[in-house]
Amino acid sequence: MPQQILYTISVWFLVFIIYSFLGWIIEIISVFIKTHRLTNRGFLVGPVVPIYGTGAILVTIILRHIDDALAIFIISMIGAGILEYVTSFLMEKLFGARWWDYSKEPFNLNGRICLQGILMFGVLGVVISRVSSLFLLDALFHLDRSLVCYTAAVLFIIFLSDIVISLRLISHFRRVAKSVRYDATDEISRYIRETIMTHSKLGKRLVKAFPNLEVKKPQPRTRRKTQSGRTKTTKKQSATTARTKRPQKSKK
Repeated sequence: MPQQILYTISVWFLVFIIYSFLGWIIEIISVFIKTHRLTNRGFLVGPVVPIYGTGAILVTIILRHIDDALAIFIISMIGAGILEYVTSFLMEKLFGARWWDYSKEPFNLNGRICLQGILMFGVLGVVISRVSSLFLLDALFHLDRSLVCYTAAVLFIIFLSDIVISLRLISHFRRVAKSVRYDATDEISRYIRETIMTHSKLGKRLVKAFPNLEVKKPQPRTRRKTQSGRTKTTKKQSATTARTKRPQKSKK
């Protein structure tokens, strides 16, 4: 890979990480205002929320040549709404859980997005495209190339490791709620409290961020019934039954 391409990718990855970190701070402040508690929010274990970094990158690339602030606001608002909705839908399908829910907020769409949220993203889009990204890109492109590339490589390894660890943690959890439509509640299983909260620091962080999760337990297999109401047995079960019913040879 040519050095110039590697350098450009490294700069944009650092932009992604910086905005993801800023998004994490926004999430902490937002939750603190509502709950008066500091909570390490986010899907990942580390202090980043990738949806903010992704949105900031898209806004910077797509809207940097648009001069009309109102147009930037509207496009950012619509684009952020689509990105948040799709992300919520995909994460629910992948992990069987809804990570945020705006059902109680006015003017929400299926609880996945709400008017208040996309208005905030519209304002952030204007700030990012007209102010912060210009300053940030200028500062990064003036840094030493080797420093930028090495820093990006280290952060990429950490970020990738965080994804792997977080996915392993998520695989052991599911929501406690009866329906996936509702967001996190204060209820949490005793198993998670006693096991995860005391034996796993990473699990403890995840439980605090999304309290409505519990360990997945294997479901016992149930025999399927046919239309006639008889229990359907498998070939393996039939073979086992046949062996047990064979008459034993009498000893002479």
